[in-house]
Amino acid sequence: MLRVFTEWWCREIVTLLNLSPAVAAPGVGDDLFVEMLQVETGQSPAVRLTRGRGASLGIAGDFTLDPAGLDRLARMTAAAKRPQRGLLRPPPGSVLRKDLNLPLAAEAELRRVISYEMDRETPFAADEVYWNAVVAERDRTHGRLHVSLSLVPRVLVDGVIVPLRAVGLEIAGIAAATGADQAGVIDLPRSEGVRKQQRQRWMIRGGVVAAGLVLLLTLPFVVQMLAMARVEARIAAMEPQFAEAQARTDGRPHGPVAQELARVGDALAILATVTAAIPDHSYLTDFSLKARRLTLIGHSTAATDLLAAVAGHPGLRNAAFAAPVTREAGSGVESFTISLEAAP
Repeated sequence: MLRVFTEWWCREIVTLLNLSPAVAAPGVGDDLFVEMLQVETGQSPAVRLTRGRGASLGIAGDFTLDPAGLDRLARMTAAAKRPQRGLLRPPPGSVLRKDLNLPLAAEAELRRVISYEMDRETPFAADEVYWNAVVAERDRTHGRLHVSLSLVPRVLVDGVIVPLRAVGLEIAGIAAATGADQAGVIDLPRSEGVRKQQRQRWMIRGGVVAAGLVLLLTLPFVVQMLAMARVEARIAAMEPQFAEAQARTDGRPHGPVAQELARVGDALAILATVTAAIPDHSYLTDFSLKARRLTLIGHSTAATDLLAAVAGHPGLRNAAFAAPVTREAGSGVESFTISLEAAP
């Protein structure tokens, strides 16, 4: 049970650390493909939505991004069972490309370097475009890095992205190429709504993982308490038998029985003495008695204190560890074997 719980908790930790999704290739992980349609000058933008694997069946077709079209699309996205994601396909010629030649050391901070160089390498500043850069070749002989840069001016696509996000359709990226490869997708910054949802997921998963951690730390102690309760129940079940035996002999053995008990000891009396001597933080898993010689095997959170308690009991003597004390990893519980003698 503990192993299964630990494996689940580790999977939740991994999931929590990987909440930020990677850039998706076209057609992978997106619900809809949003194609920008050509319109006459002065007309509202229009898009054609085609369904992906996870899209709501009702969201597809051509939509004009005027109040009526956006209202119809908002009702469709609201009726979907979950938030919808889309990959935008801009008009032909909207995606600009350039090959860059950079120092090999720039790969470690590639996006930062290209952001600084954007207005020198292109007619745009970095905040005026959506862009993606992929390493095409590493020339280690000459210490150069060949990079393929794809970019789309924001002014060409924001007129579609902003209203679609406003009605609940999250545009996650721009298809910069027809091939289904990572270089063909320009990842877009998430909208405030998506960032809010992600923060909520972080909080929920973080709470689950924290609760799991608390349970993981306390579970060994709960198991120990249950084991101690079982031992105490067994001892309590034996008390009537002990009382009956005492009543039959008036509490005092006679004749040959008394002589034998003087030699080997009264097992029930010795068991009662040991039970009284063992502190609450310890319990036995095995008990043996032979001619007043006892061997106690069990678990304790403080085996040294247990030995001191047993050695200090007036009915017991010569208590010592018969084997090294071992500690169970992660639980703090110690396993012990103690040998001792019952006093006459």
